[in-house]
Amino acid sequence: MQTYCIHIKGIVQGVGFRPYIYRLAHKYKLLGEVSNGTGGVHFYFNGDATIATMLVNEIVSETPSNAVITAIQYSELPYRSYTDFKIAHSQNENEYTAICPDFAICAACKDEMLSPSNRRYLYPFITCTNCGPRLSIIHRLPYDRVNTAMEHFTMCDDCQREYDDVNDRRYYSQTNSCHTCGVQVFIQDNGGKAIPYNIETIVQALHDAKIIAVKGIGGYLLLCDASQPSVVQKLRDRKKRKAKPFAIMVKNKKALQDLVLCNPHQYEALTSSVSPIVLCEINDKQNEAIDYEGVAPSLDHLGVMLPNTGLLMLIAHAYPHPLVCTSANLSGSPIFHNDEDVKHNLSHVYDLLVSHNREIIMPQDDSVVKHSHFYHKPIVIRRSRGLAPNFWIGSSVETMDTETFAFGADLKNTFALTKDGNIYISQFLGDQSSYETQQAFQSALNHYTTLVDAKIKQKVIDDNAMYFVNGIASEKWKNGVTYKLQHHKAHFYAVLFENGLINNDKVVLGVIWDGIGYGDDNQIWGGEFFEYNDASINRVAHFQYFDYLLGDAMSLQPRIAALAFMYNEEFRHTSLAHKFSEKEWQLYCKMLAHGSKVKTCSVGRIFDAVASILDLTDVNEYEGQAAILLEQLALNYFKLHGIDAIVKGYTIEILTGNIISLDKLKNELLLDLTQDQSKSYIAAKFHATLADLVGIIAKEYEHVAFSGGVFQNGLFIDLIMHKYKNKYNLYFNKSVSPNDESISLGQMAYSLTLKQEQQCA
Repeated sequence: MQTYCIHIKGIVQGVGFRPYIYRLAHKYKLLGEVSNGTGGVHFYFNGDATIATMLVNEIVSETPSNAVITAIQYSELPYRSYTDFKIAHSQNENEYTAICPDFAICAACKDEMLSPSNRRYLYPFITCTNCGPRLSIIHRLPYDRVNTAMEHFTMCDDCQREYDDVNDRRYYSQTNSCHTCGVQVFIQDNGGKAIPYNIETIVQALHDAKIIAVKGIGGYLLLCDASQPSVVQKLRDRKKRKAKPFAIMVKNKKALQDLVLCNPHQYEALTSSVSPIVLCEINDKQNEAIDYEGVAPSLDHLGVMLPNTGLLMLIAHAYPHPLVCTSANLSGSPIFHNDEDVKHNLSHVYDLLVSHNREIIMPQDDSVVKHSHFYHKPIVIRRSRGLAPNFWIGSSVETMDTETFAFGADLKNTFALTKDGNIYISQFLGDQSSYETQQAFQSALNHYTTLVDAKIKQKVIDDNAMYFVNGIASEKWKNGVTYKLQHHKAHFYAVLFENGLINNDKVVLGVIWDGIGYGDDNQIWGGEFFEYNDASINRVAHFQYFDYLLGDAMSLQPRIAALAFMYNEEFRHTSLAHKFSEKEWQLYCKMLAHGSKVKTCSVGRIFDAVASILDLTDVNEYEGQAAILLEQLALNYFKLHGIDAIVKGYTIEILTGNIISLDKLKNELLLDLTQDQSKSYIAAKFHATLADLVGIIAKEYEHVAFSGGVFQNGLFIDLIMHKYKNKYNLYFNKSVSPNDESISLGQMAYSLTLKQEQQCA
């Protein structure tokens, strides 16, 4: 007999893995111990190689529900004498494992919390090894209570007995607590006056059209009654959020089905341990349970969510109407997560503050996902609570032994770092144009690097010198070699890496479409076709440039995109003139007549232009509004007539150098308008035309990958899958969003190709 160690890496801390190993050892009557370490879980036992192999296979096949194993191996050690099997103290090592994300309240805890006979009846912070906060409360690794915000809460005798009982669901649950020893809720009005806590107080305030700030798992949320138009408008006015849709929280499946059409794919996401906001089609706008136009102006879908914590669940179950549930922040600022910041910045927004005395160490917004209508393709819109910070993709990650930091983009920022073969991608950190989000970026950066003791040896940044995060890379993180990567190539690398296409000899066409990105030729890209071949990327086609008029204003005002995209001498006096003042019209047309120095080929701006031409919106009240409305209009046509409804799209010309001209498309689209074709038909035909274009450019390829913000458009993905699923191998982003949140992963993947080049050299 010999001593063996099974080393398990991945999400194996904070998910009940040590209790699972303990029970496994007792099942086979093994002597030894199991412990956490910064590098994962270590399972020591006395036995032989046959037993070790059997245990590895069983651990892989019967992993705890929230665990993710990325590596497992066993090794033979010098014999150690054990008299029993125990859970040993955690170890500090020279390698690091995954960081466990936050988990939504599980079904078992929900049942206990609502059971009058249970000792945790109505306890708002009920958790077990299968649910509760993890990333949001961790100070340092490994994941033990002393290293979290729970360190100040000493377990009572009852909780300690559960913690020590191998047969209990809370065996070694680091967040274990109850009414007696746990987290305490307190309520204050917006003047700071204390109010005794009870759910009835919160319910009455909601009935009275009050706005409630509630401390959630990753930060504060603002709640109000979604059925009262006056309070929904009051929330909009106070947050200065004119039209951006609010998410809606409902208590259960029945309440959900009263509001939206929720298919099995969407419901599975809603009830998963991530419990994200899921975009679902509105069931019946005549339902008086909600102020639809106030909550989601002009939209036929809602972002819905189920309560992800005990406190939110108690509020939702006690209140008879759906609740608006939105991040507690101001326009352009990150989510607030501590009492002082909320009181200082939001006392004019909320009427009642519901907080508690457990610290949020790492704030996060809720994750947001959607599913395409026809093929139910999941699309990550915002990757945050429950999804961040870990990412792996097969064996290619294991080769990333050089500690690398990828700084991402300034819009929809995330950063990524590697340590010991793990990739950590931060939660969504927002637009880095405000001081507050910049501070949040630096705070998160410092926290992650401290957690895994990262010593950055190389950095990858976007080649746009104006990015704030690039300045941080050069000013505060001076160590290591710095590499630059063009924005859209980073998008391409991200989808290649997610689909395991970096380390093979496949030639892949990349369709990378978004709103804005600084190009290699000093123009604004966004309508790119790339070829990935032999670990390098080349631009093989792009949309024809048009004037980038008025800089960033073009992204904010689709009417400007429409004017720049449609402009020519014959077009000067068309119907777009009414969208501008006389002074604006004369000035902008004069600027276009002279031509701008900076041009763009952005598909995002083309979507904006078409949306404005169809009078969907001339000013984006929130990012992506025009594109969302255009997709919605087109989808309504396809839902009515079928996905094959458009047989022939608009005409597209491929000019010399694989430059894609839309001149004929513009003329034909305007002709459809003058001939009174429905706007939904025109929107559908526009989508179908761009899907047809993919086939024109891809005719010489077998493998086609898609990324960039345009591919948040579920209809467009459906059309591509429908047209080409049997013709090409199609690849999309899976675990990260196709928008700029994926840039940091793409930069990280690029660093891997640099290593390969160095090895070849």
